Amino acid sequence: MDLPAYAVFLLIVAFGTWVQTTTGFALGLIVVGTTALFDLMPIPKVAMVMSLLGLANALAALRGRTREVRWDVSLLCSAGLIPGLVFGVWLLGELHDDAPRLLKLLLGAFLFLAGGTMMFRPRTHQSASAGWTYTAVGGFAGVLGGLFSAPGPAIVMHLYMQPITVRAIQATLYSIFAVTSFARTCTVGWRGELTAEIGALALISMPVVLACTVLTQRYPLQLNDAQLRRAVFALLAIVGLTLMLG
Repeated sequence: MDLPAYAVFLLIVAFGTWVQTTTGFALGLIVVGTTALFDLMPIPKVAMVMSLLGLANALAALRGRTREVRWDVSLLCSAGLIPGLVFGVWLLGELHDDAPRLLKLLLGAFLFLAGGTMMFRPRTHQSASAGWTYTAVGGFAGVLGGLFSAPGPAIVMHLYMQPITVRAIQATLYSIFAVTSFARTCTVGWRGELTAEIGALALISMPVVLACTVLTQRYPLQLNDAQLRRAVFALLAIVGLTLMLG
């Protein structure tokens, strides 16, 4: 990557971090999707960078909020998420080597569908779902996290259906994202694919993630939530369709 490409990547990271901190997810979706669209770097590389950046973002967002985390929910989701993630990382390697066009097609479809979930506010259940549902959703999210470092949509939808306060949901999501990012980093490192270049790019990008997270929390923009979700959906839909048709 040359200097202009690095600058574009950092701008994408800053925007994705702002959206993630404001809405609760979409950092991985925006960064991986947009980077793949502009061919700034291979999908496995940007997904690994996002694992490291996602860990920094989650830990920064959890600062002072650990008491709000529903640890029972986090553990149930993680029980399915980790094995699903290992499979997703393996599948990413296979598709990148043998079927790169199919990989981009899957990424495009995922972005389009995931963006659509931001358009809907799921109806809250009167009672909590059975424990196994969290593990099942975690397993599905783990596969997506392994593939694209973006486990959020399925877990976000499921948690917002539960009779839990919004702040507790947000804190719990960040705890799950921290587990995802850490587990994915360990898995990729075990496979010998965690290179010095990936580490350097993550280090360059990390101050942007931390600064945007803290600034967004401290000085939130007064935006209409529905309009913001529509705008993000439109962006993800355009990126997704372009990847599928390109």
